[in-house]
Amino acid sequence: MVALELIITDAGRAALVDADNGTTAALAITEIGLTASQIVAAPSLDALPGEFVRIDTVSGEAADADTIHMTMRDSGDDTYDVRAFALYTADGTLFAVHASDDILFGKSSVSTFLLALDIQFAAADVENITFGDANFLYPPATEDVKGVAKIADDATAVAGVDDETIISPLKLKQQLDLYVALTQKGAVNGVASLGADGKVPTGQLPPLESRDTFVVASEAAMLALAASAGDFAVRTDEAKNYVLSAEPATALGNWVELLTPGAPVSSVNGKVG
Repeated sequence: MVALELIITDAGRAALVDADNGTTAALAITEIGLTASQIVAAPSLDALPGEFVRIDTVSGEAADADTIHMTMRDSGDDTYDVRAFALYTADGTLFAVHASDDILFGKSSVSTFLLALDIQFAAADVENITFGDANFLYPPATEDVKGVAKIADDATAVAGVDDETIISPLKLKQQLDLYVALTQKGAVNGVASLGADGKVPTGQLPPLESRDTFVVASEAAMLALAASAGDFAVRTDEAKNYVLSAEPATALGNWVELLTPGAPVSSVNGKVG
């Protein structure tokens, strides 16, 4: 953002000094004059050359000890370009002026012109400067001042280093959902933590369920087993092995035969034994 140099006139400085010293009431900025002419901003000016309009919808307030945030609005149907503008006090004194050889801004008949400035004084009590219209104001939001603020995007919210943008409730919830409270780490119904070796401590691991192997001599004996899913049954009557795929063990269809790859060797070159 380019800073605009605002030249305080001799008359404006005198009024400001009087306000600072308490010899007059607070200095009130009530109007802004606009011109399309190329002028030289000089402290000796007492009027804005080529001024074509003076706007009285001006608001402002102190943003900090030496800075004033000022806002001007023109919602009329005029069309114009502006190369310089001037601030006028309540008694018509030209307080300050800024000028440029190039066009600073323009307005069309269907638009509302809004000018927002932060004016910083090298040495002045800005509390002694007031504005005539307090119906609207758009100062930058701070911890102490209500105002306009930028909403953080996702990248800014994730980075978490910008202290001048505002995070919306939605983005805040999205970021909080990514984090786990410290009280939930290694806790019941929480999440497991990692030890110094980068592994889950054994105390946070669930117990391993054992698998039983039963040796039975018949189908009836197999179906009568007090077996759980994953247990094995060795059938000596038919030399086959079964695993219980699902409970109950009383259902024959829940027992799945474990197939042995290839056929067992029963003879070699016609010889057995």
